Amino acid sequence: MVNKSWQTKKIKTYLSLIILVIIVIVGVFKFPQILTQINLLALLATLAVLIWYAYDTRRIANQTIDSNLRPIVLRSGLNIDWKFRPIKANTSNRSNFIEIENLKNIAMDIEGYIILDKRQYKLLFGRESFDNKPENKVKKFEFVDSFKWQWLPQNSKVFASFDNTKFTEIRSENELYLIYKDIEGNTYFTKEDRNFSQVTGRL
Repeated sequence: MVNKSWQTKKIKTYLSLIILVIIVIVGVFKFPQILTQINLLALLATLAVLIWYAYDTRRIANQTIDSNLRPIVLRSGLNIDWKFRPIKANTSNRSNFIEIENLKNIAMDIEGYIILDKRQYKLLFGRESFDNKPENKVKKFEFVDSFKWQWLPQNSKVFASFDNTKFTEIRSENELYLIYKDIEGNTYFTKEDRNFSQVTGRL
């Protein structure tokens, strides 16, 4: 979060802008004989500099916040020819599921879709668990009946798949698209195109 010194600096800047605007308005409309054209130009130039300074300071502060809080969520692992596997009940093999990794900060409310062969599927997220039967202690995958993964810590992974019976016909090429938030609610995306090139950005 922004520290107190930045907040104090911001308040002082805004107060200076307000005072300067009032002086200019009063000088122009009430006492034109007091302000010469040179003084007026000087005030307008100062006002422009203060506005630019306030804008630039705010931009830098927002970039700092974004850098400190922004998650970086990418698909990891090797996949050839978009051979991702749809969901299967009680599977113990996670091969070809979509492996999503969070490389920085906490990511929240992860959701998305995948486009395969002109069909768009909503992502379903899953986790590994152990069979509770003592005679069969085998890991299996359980996919949650939800289109959103609540939160993912830094350096953690979650697996996703899709129900191949539920889709929307679409003309777009193969694509993976994720949307997620940081802990302050700012929204980001990760997009992977048909050539497996990934880009991230802020919405």
